[in-house]
Amino acid sequence: MIPQDCLVFEITESISIHQIDSILGTLNDLKKIGVRVAIDDFGKGYSALNYLKHFPIDILKIDKCFIKDINVDERDAVITQAMINMAHGMGLKVIAEGVETVRQLECLKHLRCDMMQGHLISRPLPAKIPSRFLEHP
Repeated sequence: MIPQDCLVFEITESISIHQIDSILGTLNDLKKIGVRVAIDDFGKGYSALNYLKHFPIDILKIDKCFIKDINVDERDAVITQAMINMAHGMGLKVIAEGVETVRQLECLKHLRCDMMQGHLISRPLPAKIPSRFLEHP
């Protein structure tokens, strides 16, 4: 059995604004039992800041559209830095999605991003393989 604090429930930033009340109750119930909550694809939708204000979020996952050109487009780097600073200021951890090159990884380390995910770290794995990582850390 996996401990609850090892589980992360992800919600996408594009959820309907009309579903906030029902989702908020569910998220609060998950937090009560120790499950962490992440906003996935942050920066891609329209009401992300509202979600950060109202939802019990632990992790912000920066969408890969900002990571793709982070080392060549200054605007992507500035936006990513702002998201990381905002998240850290709110006590949240940050995951950068879509990390595919060492240059992206180094840039994100420099910006103090907490975690990275993408093909550079690992290709998508079949369901049986991640369970091996849990069995033998």
